[in-house]
Amino acid sequence: KGLFRYYKTNKEGEEHVTQFGFEDYWIGDAGSLTNNSMTNMTLQALEDSTVMAIEAKDYRRILVDCPGFSEFTRIKRDRAYNTVMERSVDVNENAEARYAKLLKIYPDISQRVALYHIASYLGIKPESLSRIRKNL
Repeated sequence: KGLFRYYKTNKEGEEHVTQFGFEDYWIGDAGSLTNNSMTNMTLQALEDSTVMAIEAKDYRRILVDCPGFSEFTRIKRDRAYNTVMERSVDVNENAEARYAKLLKIYPDISQRVALYHIASYLGIKPESLSRIRKNL
């Protein structure tokens, strides 16, 4: 339950949102979980949220002990992969098209997420997002 943003901070201290996690999403660094390593990403709750966290050793044990959980995580992983692939194609679209697509998928995002976070996700400045929204 709730809403999260997942972001990376560059050397200049600028934050770049790579993902939003809405209800029923799994969000985090799958590579750090499977490799049992630290992540270089940051996860922040944007709303009061209910989360489930699991340690790597327990996650691996459940995967072995519960075949249904293994299938469930595969489905979640595939969903996340598809989202990343769609996002990688989006960089070739203009900002207006990326924003329209985001609104189609998450119609209430602008009521739940600060516009500067949305702009960061789209790879544009907040001023550019304001112009896009004004023209819609």
